Amino acid sequence: MSKLWSLTRLQLLGWFGLNKALHTKIPGQRRKNLFAAVGAIFLILYFTGISYVYSDQVGKAFETVEALPLLPGLMMATASLVTLMTTIYKVNGTLFNFRDYDMIMALPVKTAVVVASRMMALYLLNIGFVLMVMVPAGVVYGLRAQPEPLFYGRFAVSLLMIPFVPIVAATAIGILIHLVSAKFRYKNLLNILLSAAAVLAFMAGSSSFNAEGVNIADITGALTGLINNIYPLAGFYVNGVVLGQSAAFMAYLLLSLAVFAAFAALVGYRFKRIHTRLTAASTRRRFVMGAHPQEGSTPLRAMYARELRRYFASPIYVLNTAFGVILFTAMSVALMFFRPESIGQLLEMPFFADYINRMAPLMASTFMALSSTTACAISLEGKALWIAKSAPVKAMTVFHSKLGVNLTVTLPAVLVNGLLLMGALKTGPADSLLLLTLPAAYAVFMSLAGLVINLRYPFLDWMSETQPVKQSASTLITLLVGMGSVAGPLTLVIKYPQLNAHWVSFGVLVLLILLSAGLYAYLAARGEKLLKSLES
Repeated sequence: MSKLWSLTRLQLLGWFGLNKALHTKIPGQRRKNLFAAVGAIFLILYFTGISYVYSDQVGKAFETVEALPLLPGLMMATASLVTLMTTIYKVNGTLFNFRDYDMIMALPVKTAVVVASRMMALYLLNIGFVLMVMVPAGVVYGLRAQPEPLFYGRFAVSLLMIPFVPIVAATAIGILIHLVSAKFRYKNLLNILLSAAAVLAFMAGSSSFNAEGVNIADITGALTGLINNIYPLAGFYVNGVVLGQSAAFMAYLLLSLAVFAAFAALVGYRFKRIHTRLTAASTRRRFVMGAHPQEGSTPLRAMYARELRRYFASPIYVLNTAFGVILFTAMSVALMFFRPESIGQLLEMPFFADYINRMAPLMASTFMALSSTTACAISLEGKALWIAKSAPVKAMTVFHSKLGVNLTVTLPAVLVNGLLLMGALKTGPADSLLLLTLPAAYAVFMSLAGLVINLRYPFLDWMSETQPVKQSASTLITLLVGMGSVAGPLTLVIKYPQLNAHWVSFGVLVLLILLSAGLYAYLAARGEKLLKSLES
């Protein structure tokens, strides 16, 4: 057990630059780390507050149809589904294919202990999100339903079990995807496509339920079916945790623990063979040296092409930063077939289409807030940072190349999906303008914010690409800034429907333009000094 904790602790200290932050002797760095910690805590509390408001609104709606016991089950199913979708592309780099594999495997510990520590890392990566979703939902349910005291004990114990089964399912899918793609020449591209397809398949399967004939009288049954479609174990959770059925509660706990333990043991037994299969490279044709004509290019174009190649060479980088774009496209296409007017008629909510139109610009902007490639663009330079620092180009040229990759990923998605949403929602002039300009403003803002934050909080001594992409302070802060910036006005419009959503969106647009201008001016004034001061 001590060896398991030591390996897990070693990984924990590697996350978000914690080890360096705890042991640095530089006063300026200490102040910067303290500021980052305070800001991250504030943003986590802010996001938890947003989660509470959302749970409260859902609980109020469920209470009107006498379906309040389904609230914890719905939030548990949502947290599990998000855990599953976001863990699929964490497998390569966290559980397998980490840079210090030879050093870790040479330690005097059993392979099963190494695997268990890696599985615990995946667990701890997800438990924070689960707590931010489930604790507010539990508070809302407790205030509205006034359950028996034993509910709180069952709820607390069940919180720790929620990530187990989604992690197992995601790890199995991730291993399968990597095993299949490893056999092909363009394995990175195939890996990206298969991972994205798996995520979209789960989203489609979780949201596909028969809404025909749904009305207020049988809405509870429809909601129960929806929750079970999202996550089958949610039925055990609701019956055991919320309704207090001891058999269902014990079945949920034992099933979660047994699945996790059995899978960890199986992976531990086959770990070395799986790792070899995932990291093996094969050649399909002979290499022939030939003369190639030299091509001239501007410094910006050359660095932009280099950044673009670097981006698409890393599946974890693409999937983590393009996830919002994928979801945005899936939602836009889905609304072309399932019109809000039809959904409103089925749910007997004639105002549903107008509600979606009011919220559409901010909802679309949410996906752009999740899509910042620049949050780890500096960190991914790693030990090769000296190339960017010593290149005979201005620092702004380096920055423009990294900003260009982010805008290449996001702006075409804004244009295409904005046009699709205009057709699906039949928006007026004001909503149509906002559907294009507000997500675009968020894309520019997140590009600049991610780059500035990464310059201030770089993570250069990483052992796996997963660390700077998903486990660095700059990635976390950028994500929280993006989610916080869009969750605030979105919550304002939801909480106070009497507000004019158009004016709120236009106000946010103006604010984003001003903030983006300020960030760009900061890069122009301080960017070169910050870049030169970094040490890889």
